[in-house]
Amino acid sequence: MRILGSAVTALLLTAGSAVAAPWSTPASIPGASDAAPLLAEDAAGPRAVYWETLSLTPGTTPISAFVSALGPGLQPAPAALLSPTVNPGEALAYGSGRVALAETQTGVATGPLGGPLIVHPLTPDVLALAGDAAGDLAVLTEPCGARFAGCDATTPSVVIGRRGHALGRPIRLDPRRGRAYDAGLAMDAHGRILVAWDRGGAIYARFVSTHGKLSPIQRLASEHGPPRFDVALSNDGRAGVGWGTQTVDEGDATSPFRATLSLAGSSGRFGRARTLGTVPVTGVGRYIPYRGLAVRLPAGQ
Repeated sequence: MRILGSAVTALLLTAGSAVAAPWSTPASIPGASDAAPLLAEDAAGPRAVYWETLSLTPGTTPISAFVSALGPGLQPAPAALLSPTVNPGEALAYGSGRVALAETQTGVATGPLGGPLIVHPLTPDVLALAGDAAGDLAVLTEPCGARFAGCDATTPSVVIGRRGHALGRPIRLDPRRGRAYDAGLAMDAHGRILVAWDRGGAIYARFVSTHGKLSPIQRLASEHGPPRFDVALSNDGRAGVGWGTQTVDEGDATSPFRATLSLAGSSGRFGRARTLGTVPVTGVGRYIPYRGLAVRLPAGQ
């Protein structure tokens, strides 16, 4: 998609005042090439940077993957070759010094931050990753995760890998079929998993345990356009599902951007969804890119 406009909006949801953490000193990664980096974070913060390079020189490896671990003060270590080569669309640091790198149409690669990695093939598209401090991993998959284009007759599933075990079988979250655009995933420190998705014009959510136990499906709201989800869990049992919706046709917005939020307390029951606001961005090459909405549930807020 082309981004010709300058409208980029992010909404950070907190109640009460918040103090921003200080930024680290900017530092170049020794030996790094000019490439698009991907940051792997866990609950404590950033842990490593990953990127790939493409070589057009005959006789050399066409694609190479690299990693730079972040030390004290978030200072980057020199670039190191990562094995095997991956083309990650998402990165997650979790457990004790482990990383999961998702390739949308290939699967997930896991291992120590600096490698070597083990590739776990997954046939459906990988939409999201989540992990906990114990080393458990959850992978959200959905056949034809085309997002803005939409897919018919899709079924979201979660694949769970408990620490010390291989990834399990896909667990279907919604047996019904219908047109869908996106899905989101989160896991708290206790291994509770929350998944949100859209299906046939409505927004749904469901809790899953690391043992694969499913809670009832909850309908959160009607769908006003193709959504992009951001899902959050707190360690005191609260949950939040936020989504931004906007209809975009070949890079041109045909509807305003709308941000919506649904919250659940420790009971796990979501309340009525609330519209947080709208952004009247329409026209040629103008829309809110990426997810457009970030949900956070700080302790006591």
